[in-house]
Amino acid sequence: MLTDQQLYKYADILLWGLKTARKGAFKKNDVILLQYDPAAVGLAEILFEKILDLGMNPVQRMGLTFGMEQRFYRKANGRQLMFRAPGEKELCENQFDLIHVETSYVMQNIPATEIPIVLVEHNVEYLVYKRFVEKAPLLLRPFLNIDVLKLKHWEEAMWTKATKLVSVSETEKEIMSKIRKDVVIVSNGVDIKQFTINNLQLTKNKKEKRILFIGEFKWMQNRDAIEWIIKEIWPKLRAEFIPSMENEGVKLWVVGRSIPDSIRKLTSDRDVVFDDQAPKETEEIFKKSDLLLAPIRVGGGTSFKILEAMASGVPVITTELGNAMEAKEGSEIVVAKSAQDFVFKIKKLLEDKEFYESISRNGRKLIENKFNWEKIANDLDLVYESVLPYA
Repeated sequence: MLTDQQLYKYADILLWGLKTARKGAFKKNDVILLQYDPAAVGLAEILFEKILDLGMNPVQRMGLTFGMEQRFYRKANGRQLMFRAPGEKELCENQFDLIHVETSYVMQNIPATEIPIVLVEHNVEYLVYKRFVEKAPLLLRPFLNIDVLKLKHWEEAMWTKATKLVSVSETEKEIMSKIRKDVVIVSNGVDIKQFTINNLQLTKNKKEKRILFIGEFKWMQNRDAIEWIIKEIWPKLRAEFIPSMENEGVKLWVVGRSIPDSIRKLTSDRDVVFDDQAPKETEEIFKKSDLLLAPIRVGGGTSFKILEAMASGVPVITTELGNAMEAKEGSEIVVAKSAQDFVFKIKKLLEDKEFYESISRNGRKLIENKFNWEKIANDLDLVYESVLPYA
């Protein structure tokens, strides 16, 4: 979940990449096609504003929602599949040296073109849904698996259409490499000047310790994670951490926009705090947190919240799936394999000051060395340069 400040900086990086990759300079009144999927509306609005400020003319195209996309390929006839919206031909005949596409969902909106396409995948989407299906009722699984196979076929087809395919972690690259061998990694990253480590939280004489869960609850992986925390991890932690837990005032701080009532109703524990009014600036949230719980069981890619927490010196406890950045377990990050294992390692971090401080410092160093924005921008620029000969 990116803040407005982060989105503005991300927009600057995308515009910089666009200017750098283009052979000729942009001129006032140039037409810029701004194409995005529904999840990226916030970023698109900022890009729209910045393009206007540059004196150019943004033309926006929002991609289909996931539901529209499914219906389109199921219902459309041959002529509908080939249909191009009025004005699209003119737009596509303007001079573009490179098209940067975020996620395979957007690929369907790009007409046949000779312009090089860089496709960046943050997840392998069909695996996200496959993991969800594995937790569905047994009778529903055969039907849901049909949709997984359709999504897999479609997603892999999009991978073959791109000039260059980019993953954000080695895990995704390994899967994509079964379809094509030239996949490159450009990791997600963090602005290390915005997310800073000032003091180690556990060294402060605070009466209250906050265990943070943060996420956008429209995504199934976040709903799955918080349900598992509240149903399986938190009750065990309460049972084993009494009376010291009450004395220290340990809280589970659940942060996110529009937290569903179905999540709130999972517990009546007053030490579980649901907060949809927390600061938009996530660095302020991490400053008030002692631990980040990220029990990712459905999903993939490198999670921004994990990177931001580590940059802020907040130790992260996650699953093997959540450790896509391949941080060193027990040194830079803490990995748990079960609800009981989460409880054990939460207790260890809260009770062992030396262990806590070691994870905090080493996690921050990892972000500085491998996941800072300057390095990521350079990596992406190399990808752009590699496809320009195809332009």
